[in-house]
Amino acid sequence: MAAREPDGGASVRLARRRAALVQRSGELRERLAWHAQGLQPAFEAADHLRRGWRWLRAHPGWVLLGATVLLWRRPRRALSLAWLGWRLWRRAQRWPWLAALWRAQAAPRRGQPGAAVADNTLGSFNTR
Repeated sequence: MAAREPDGGASVRLARRRAALVQRSGELRERLAWHAQGLQPAFEAADHLRRGWRWLRAHPGWVLLGATVLLWRRPRRALSLAWLGWRLWRRAQRWPWLAALWRAQAAPRRGQPGAAVADNTLGSFNTR
């Protein structure tokens, strides 16, 4: 019995199909970029808020100073804001997705000590 040779027609069809898919992917990528231009201001605002939040977390003394000044200048307003903050905090404790988001932001970032690094296998992580 003779050994079967690979079908040359199938590999040509696969190469053509791959080329068509690569071209289609490029077109879709361009369309997505064009449509996403309208969202750019919203993304910039979100980035600005995120940078501000990171700065506040890195400089808690300024928050404490602001709270002290508010308490000294307007004690009734400071107490009402503290009460509102407490109620919001208690309500947020009942939202597991918000707590998960908070923990994710508090986790070490890549390149920082204790950051988890994937090692090319699904589901396994090494810590540095």
